[in-house]
Amino acid sequence: MSTISATGTSYSSIVNSAISSITDEDSVEVTEEALKEAYNERIKELMANAQSGSSSSSSESTLYKTMSAASEDAVTALAAVKSAISGGSASDIASAISSFATSYNTMLSSMSSISGVEEKAILKQFQSYLSDNEEALSAIGITFSDDGELTVDEDTLAAADTEDIEELFGSSSKFMTKMTKLTKSVLSVATLKTSGSNALATLYGKSGTYSSASLNTSLLDAFS
Repeated sequence: MSTISATGTSYSSIVNSAISSITDEDSVEVTEEALKEAYNERIKELMANAQSGSSSSSSESTLYKTMSAASEDAVTALAAVKSAISGGSASDIASAISSFATSYNTMLSSMSSISGVEEKAILKQFQSYLSDNEEALSAIGITFSDDGELTVDEDTLAAADTEDIEELFGSSSKFMTKMTKLTKSVLSVATLKTSGSNALATLYGKSGTYSSASLNTSLLDAFS
C-alpha cells in the first residue's frame, strides 16, 4: 500500500492517486494531516476564484446547476427505493429505480462535460462500483454503457426477485450506501464550484480552514 503522508502534497495529486488506486493493485492511503492541508488549499483556491469572478464560465455554471439538481433528485430517488423496498409495492420499487436511473444519467452527462479533477475522480468511482456489481444489476434489469449511462429493462425489473433488488438497494446494502455517498459527493462538488466567496466563507471559515464538518460532507468523503 502506498501512503501519502507529507504535507505539501497537492489536492490534485491526492485525488489523482485515489483515482489510480481504483484500478491499480496498489491501494493508496492518505493520512489525515496531508488530507487536511490539501483540502484547505483547495477551498482557498475556490474562494479566490469566486472573489476574482473566475470560478467558472457561464456554460460550466449551467452544467453545475444541472449536476446539482440531478444529484439531489438522485439522492431523493435512492431514498424512495429504500422506502419502497421496506413497505411499498413492486411497481413502487420499479418506479423509484427508474427515477433514480433518469436522474443519475442527467447527473452523469453534466459531469462528463466538465474536466475538473473532482468530476473525473467521482466518475471513475461510479464506473468502478457499477462494474463490481454488473452481474447483480443485470439480474434485475439494470445495465450500463461504457460511459456509465444506466438503462432499465422494465419487464426484467418487474419480474425480478425482491430479495435480489433488496441486496442492491436495501437499507443494509453496501451498493446503496456507496451510491448514495458518491451521489451526495457530486452535490458537494457542485456547491463548491458555484458558491460565491461569501457562501464559501460561511461554510469553511474566511481563511478556508479545515473543519471536520466540511470535510465529512465533501467529495473527499467518497474516498473513505
